[in-house]
Amino acid sequence: PLGARIVAVADAFCAMTEERPYRAGLPLDQAVLEIERNAGTMFDPAVVSDFLCLRADLTVLAAKACAQAAPETPLPALCRAPELTALAAQQE
Repeated sequence: PLGARIVAVADAFCAMTEERPYRAGLPLDQAVLEIERNAGTMFDPAVVSDFLCLRADLTVLAAKACAQAAPETPLPALCRAPELTALAAQQE
């Protein structure tokens, strides 16, 4: 079903960008590229197309989340992306 295909892309994006005990999270650009690269194999191409259309919205949401992170919390790789660093500074 469509819902499962949407969740598959969202879950993969979260898994790639979140810090894990065994590896660092990927920056936003790399995670998006990986999802795009797997359209038609691992992911529904139509869902990936819609996901890519939301890229600007994802960037703004991620920048807001990074700006609101507690100072003592290490920032995930996603927050260290240059495009997010500039946006996060604007959010403060």
